[in-house]
Order: sequence, then structure tokens, then C-alpha cells
Amino acid sequence: MEIISNERGTQLAVSLKVQNISKKYGKIEALKNVSFEVNPGEFFTIFGPPGAGKSTTLAVIAGITKPDDGSIFMDDLEINKLRPQDRDIAMVFESYSLYPHMTVFENLSFPLNSPFMKHEFDSKEKIKKRVNKVAELLQIDMLMSRFPRMLSGGQRQRVALGRALVRRPNLFLLDEHIAHLDAKLRYLLRGEIKKIQKDMEITMIAASPSYDEASVMSDRIAVLFEGEILQIGRPVEIYEKPYNEVIARLMGEIPINIFECDIKRIRDDEFNLVLNEQYKLKVKNILKDKIKKLSGNKVKIGMRVNDISVCDIDSCDLSSEVYAFEISGYGSIISLNFDGNIVKLRYGSNRRFKIGDKLGIKLNVNNALLFDYKSGKLL
Repeated sequence: MEIISNERGTQLAVSLKVQNISKKYGKIEALKNVSFEVNPGEFFTIFGPPGAGKSTTLAVIAGITKPDDGSIFMDDLEINKLRPQDRDIAMVFESYSLYPHMTVFENLSFPLNSPFMKHEFDSKEKIKKRVNKVAELLQIDMLMSRFPRMLSGGQRQRVALGRALVRRPNLFLLDEHIAHLDAKLRYLLRGEIKKIQKDMEITMIAASPSYDEASVMSDRIAVLFEGEILQIGRPVEIYEKPYNEVIARLMGEIPINIFECDIKRIRDDEFNLVLNEQYKLKVKNILKDKIKKLSGNKVKIGMRVNDISVCDIDSCDLSSEVYAFEISGYGSIISLNFDGNIVKLRYGSNRRFKIGDKLGIKLNVNNALLFDYKSGKLL
């Protein structure tokens, strides 16, 4: 694949530093001292549930929204006071924002016709050459004469992405750019966008509420919740060692199961985790050292769906009736109801269950995450 570069030569990827950004809308604190750094050529995702402040963060970086406090640096240049058009940042929105009266070619070439690009694209030939490169890259070169109303959702999204790529800005911002597309198209486009980002060696920052999208596409992610950054790291690091219970619940295609337990000492070096004052789970190996000092206290344990398995009622750790049964391409998801606490597990067998069936499960406790009962912090 040919890397798209400016006429003045290949542009080096930039770094970005967001420092103590805060933003209020009336009494609502949208952002609370948000800080993070993005490395040159990195795909960085701001991940969190709806309303966390993801879009506001991108809007502040782009200059669309003015922060109440804090600073933003692109490489060593503070860009807070620069106008949006002077920041050389391209942003792709969820809503496409294509011009309906323009063809695909006209939409793609629109940024190159602005006064800010005249020094670089001073002829129709240069504009056409760049637009054709981008269109070929995104496999939309056969759509150049069509209008947006004649395109599918996926094609429109490619055009929106192409319009950002065509002028080769310093930084790309993607605001839930594929969230509204169907599952198959999201799967296809996220791989293509990641490949383009790496091939072009550009810095991209995305905002996404999707764990799948964030974990697959990102070099690193920042978990944003109620306007605050809770944790930053590689997706696998945060998945395996979340700082607290809130992060653990956010990370994962299927939510983690949380149990409240009492720690009971059996003998000097043997402990049980007691659920609902009746189910006893024997603790071994790695968890043993962590709970020695907590004997007699309450804790919470987090169990991923892959660490819970179906077993015979006579030899199970817990048993309950099936609350829901969902079939998917990779097996099925079983939900059980324990006194209002819904527990989910992945089941790979072809066996089918009905709602109300009695089912026993075994917990691989030694893979559990242990959280402080009051603070929710990982122990």
C-alpha cells in the first residue's frame, strides 16, 4: 500500500498531551481533571459508557469546545488558544456529516479546496491525484460520481473517513465512527481502519463505548467514567488487572460476575469464601496470600464467564434455575439467578437448556479478582 504523504514529504506522527482538562455545563461536570498522553503513531481509544465525557474530550482537543481549565500540547506546542482550523486536526463523526448536494469526489476534495490548503494543492491535477489515492485506499474509487443518498451506511462512513485522510492532518479524531453500523460491517471496518492507521504511521484517537472495538483496535485505552480517567493501559492489562470493580464491570464483551463473600478460616492455612451464608468455595494458591489478612471480613470477587463451568448438581459449587439462555455463533450464554444476582457463563456444548432448568456450576476461584468490599479497589 502506498503511504499518503504531503507534497512537502512524509509527515511524522505527532504526540498529544492532555493535561488536567475540566469542563462544566452548568452544574454538570462533564470532565474532571482529565489527563493522558498519546504517543506518536499510536491508536489510542477513550473508552467508557454513554455520558462518560468521551465526545466532549475529543471536541476539546479539536478546539470545537473550550475547556474551563487545563492545557493541550501537540508535540511541544500548546494548542489551547489556536483556532480549530489552525490545529491541523481531522475529526470523523458518527453522523458522517457529508454534504448531500456534493458527489463523493466533491466531498473528498472539499478540504483541499480550502484557503488553508492552497499552498499545497494549487492545481486541479494535484487535488485529483490525492483524492484518487485516498479513494483507492478505501475502495470507494468506483463511487466517485455518486451522491451520499445513493450510498450504503458503510460506504458513507468510508467517504467520511476519506475526507479526513485526504489532507493528511497531524492528528485524527474518531468519534464513535462505526458505532451505528451493523455488526458485520463494524467488524470489517475496524480492521481496515487499524491497517490504514499503521500503514500511514499516523496518530489516531477514538472515542468508543464498545469494549470489542476498543480492545481490538487500540494500542492503549483510557477508561473514562463520569468525566474521570480511571485507568490507562493496554487492553489486556486493564482486562486482567482492573484498578477497581467499576473498571472490571466495563471491561469485557460479557460483563464480569461479582459475588459478595465472607472469608472464613477453616484451619491455619485453609480458607473458604462463603456466598449467601451457605455456598462454600475452597481457596487455594494465589488468592490464599491475599485473604490471610482479611479473615472474618466481607469481600467481593469477580469471575469472568470463562472461569465458570457447568457441572453435575452433586459436585457443583452453586446451583440455580436457568434465567435466560442465548445461542450465539461461538456457543451459548447461560444466565442464572441467585437471589436477584444474575450470573452469566459461556457454554460451548451443543446442549440446549430451557428457562427453569436446574443447573449446577463450578467456579475457578483461583482466577478470581478480589475487590475491597467498601471501596471496590482491586486487592
